[in-house]
Amino acid sequence: MRATIQGMVDAEVMTRLLSLGTVGMNVVTAGLVGLLVIFWKDSIASLQNDKKSRHPGGSFAKQNEPITSNVTSRISVFLRFYRSTTFRSRMTVLGELVESQFLLFSFLVALGSMVGSLFYSEVMKLPPCSLCWLQRMFMYPLTPLLGLAVLKKDRGISEYVFVLSAIGGAIALYQYLLQFGLIGEVVKCSVGSLSSSCSEIYVQEFGYVTIPFMALSAFVLLIVLSLFGFCKAE
Repeated sequence: MRATIQGMVDAEVMTRLLSLGTVGMNVVTAGLVGLLVIFWKDSIASLQNDKKSRHPGGSFAKQNEPITSNVTSRISVFLRFYRSTTFRSRMTVLGELVESQFLLFSFLVALGSMVGSLFYSEVMKLPPCSLCWLQRMFMYPLTPLLGLAVLKKDRGISEYVFVLSAIGGAIALYQYLLQFGLIGEVVKCSVGSLSSSCSEIYVQEFGYVTIPFMALSAFVLLIVLSLFGFCKAE
């Protein structure tokens, strides 16, 4: 009985730590996205100055210039600026650290996510649903792949991390919305007695942090970190 109570307390503490870690990931993700937004604005300013230098007497965009062309130009300039040496030179110390060590950070996020999901299924004995298994399919391979990328310093893995994380994140978002009844169930999720309902909430901390939200936070952070893999000097 005492061991059971101790196990429940340990599980509760671990769940709270994982939830706090999820909130921390959200804060870090917001900070990294904010950094990218700053450079997006800088790229637009750079485009405006370039337009003005070529057309001193004219406006930034001609009235008869298609809006889609204007937007495409902005995106093109942003991508060139994002991958240029100017991007690196204007990054903060934290940004430079993230850019140089994004593979290691991504590996730690993937490893922590894998350990966390195994804790819920193997220690707390919470049966993973069908959508949980799908999310694992896109998260688990990232751990060994990113581990090898860290050892080989292979920045080219960013594209694969982005794609796998985007698909896994979409599945996690769908399950999260399903849990709170914001969308309907497209197909029946449970598979006999081996899987639980995808809409069932086993863990809910701070009123909104559930297991799918933890997975979604990890996938989104991996997506943002993968963007730093494209920061190569031209």
